[in-house]
Amino acid sequence: MVKFNRIRGDRTRVLLHPGEFYVTNNDMILETVLGSCIAICLKDVKNGVAGMNHFLLPKKPHDNDYQLSQSGRYGINATELLINRMMHYGASRTHLQAKIFGGSVVLAGAKEEGSIGQANVRFARWYLKNEGIPIVAENVGGLVGRKIHYVTSEWTVWVHRLGSQLSEIRREENQFRKQVVNHLDDSDVTLFDDD
Repeated sequence: MVKFNRIRGDRTRVLLHPGEFYVTNNDMILETVLGSCIAICLKDVKNGVAGMNHFLLPKKPHDNDYQLSQSGRYGINATELLINRMMHYGASRTHLQAKIFGGSVVLAGAKEEGSIGQANVRFARWYLKNEGIPIVAENVGGLVGRKIHYVTSEWTVWVHRLGSQLSEIRREENQFRKQVVNHLDDSDVTLFDDD
């Protein structure tokens, strides 16, 4: 559930969790905490519509797997939901720009090459390129988590690198990873491919 808090006078802060997205044409701060997950921040620079999503995996590990509840957890769905909602608010695809964040390696013992974070970054770049949406900034990869603050009216995203909070991000992502693995038959599933 998206949480709202008032800060700095009239500006509202919206905290997004994995699987969530938010769209507005008001002056707000959208924020989230990322490990291997990705947040795509979009802005229609002409019409002022802004939005952000937070997804865990590029796509469903198996086309017939509906046991993992929210489709917004998957980049393919989360980004389409975000763009469609922005269009509903009056955005035009021709004026959309993107900034992407996250994709770190936060699971203990994992390597950056071939990681979930790297797959998420590849997906975000691929998807936005195919949609003709330019990426004007990114802060992705690495070995630390991030907390981001997207000031919608200014098209500014502030990044705070997380070190001491990394264990909490690692715990949450391990929990989700176990949930995914428990619902899949590993013999016939490829979690991440480039098609």
